[in-house]
Amino acid sequence: MKNLLKMSALFLGFSIFSFASASSIDRFEIEVSPTKVKVWEAIDVTLKAVDKSGNIVKDYAGEVLIFSQSDKEAVFPGLLEENTYTFKAADAWVVKFENAVKFTKNGIQDVSVYDNANYDIFGYAEVEVSEWAAASQEWEISIKYPEEGTTLGVNKLKVSGSTSKNHKVKIILNGEKNFEGISNGEWIYEIEVTEIPSGENVFIAELLDADGKTIASSKEVFFKIESNAPQFKSITLDPSQTEYTSDTSINVTVEATSGLTTLNLILNDMVTSLSEKTSGSYVGTITAPNAEGEYKIDVIMKNELGNETKESWVTAIKVKAVELLASTGEDSAPVEVNCDDFKKELEVKNITNVKLKSKSVISWDKVEKASSYNVYKKDRIGTGMTLIENVTQNQYEIVIQGDVVEYDEFAVKAVFKDDVCNVESSDYSGMTKVQTGPKEMLFVLIALSLGAGAFFLRRKNA
Repeated sequence: MKNLLKMSALFLGFSIFSFASASSIDRFEIEVSPTKVKVWEAIDVTLKAVDKSGNIVKDYAGEVLIFSQSDKEAVFPGLLEENTYTFKAADAWVVKFENAVKFTKNGIQDVSVYDNANYDIFGYAEVEVSEWAAASQEWEISIKYPEEGTTLGVNKLKVSGSTSKNHKVKIILNGEKNFEGISNGEWIYEIEVTEIPSGENVFIAELLDADGKTIASSKEVFFKIESNAPQFKSITLDPSQTEYTSDTSINVTVEATSGLTTLNLILNDMVTSLSEKTSGSYVGTITAPNAEGEYKIDVIMKNELGNETKESWVTAIKVKAVELLASTGEDSAPVEVNCDDFKKELEVKNITNVKLKSKSVISWDKVEKASSYNVYKKDRIGTGMTLIENVTQNQYEIVIQGDVVEYDEFAVKAVFKDDVCNVESSDYSGMTKVQTGPKEMLFVLIALSLGAGAFFLRRKNA
């Protein structure tokens, strides 16, 4: 385990350091579910910081060390990958980690938690782990994606397929490179493979036991890579900070394949279009969300051939809430204001539309003077415009619903409102055509039905 040295060093200090991270905390209470599992089956862990009476300590914000003393190779994926976690106010002081621990050997195993500042504060739970009955198990593994003979335009992808649940899986690329992961409780695995060379390639998936031995192999899947799809290279934020205040403007530069027809960023479901400043360098400005939290940034690229590439979670930003300053109570002299003067500063520019799985999202450049935006939809009969909703963010989501493929045209006006004025921009933004009904729904339903039937047949025969 990569943190064994770190944990060993920390435990050397048990008798040396003792600093309370919250004055009333007495111990940690740990709930594990289920309490009886097989090797490599995942368990959920719920963690509470409590006082001597068992009441939750609501001001605890310390860092904890979480690991297994009995199984040094136990796997702690996701948020616990580094074997540490810091309590946050958003947790409401009760933290549940789903699929948090996978044990590598049978017997009575433990999950232990220690306060990283005071090792006298700890918690402990036990799990009964047993081996799989190999004699009665019919091991199987297959690759569902990519399909045999597929030609792809990217040099990395997620290989997926089905096998026994909660087991180690190894993907072998061209008999040389190995990529490992773990199947979930639904007999599905998904493993990312990177740096796939151009030309002909072959995958083989192997199912491993607790000792890392191969117990089943898939058939070979041959596929081809033709690098004609857009390629993401890097992203830079300016200013580059560990934490941003809400509504901060952030300049973004993305390095990618040159000559793309579109390059969009998605932050908190808000779409921002970037323009190519120099060859392969795309620039734009995003705005930090209002609410406090951590937000991932995705990139969607499309070239003139219509090939599209989506890079998920290329980076992330943390946002902190802004503390409002108290009023000084000083009176100022009244100022004569002509509200119509604001209209010329409320022009809405660069309205764009991106279709996601279940919704379409329209967005536009933030208007500095705007306090909100009015979203209008064009009447299907005639040329009139109907006000749909007033929004505070420079984006609007339209849920795709119904059984028929439909499109509507939308436009936006900016609004300035304060104690004196309430005015709307004189002109509409440019009109954008948005999908509001599903596309090829019948084919999607058929595909889902066939996939579900094969999946349950597999489970029945397993």
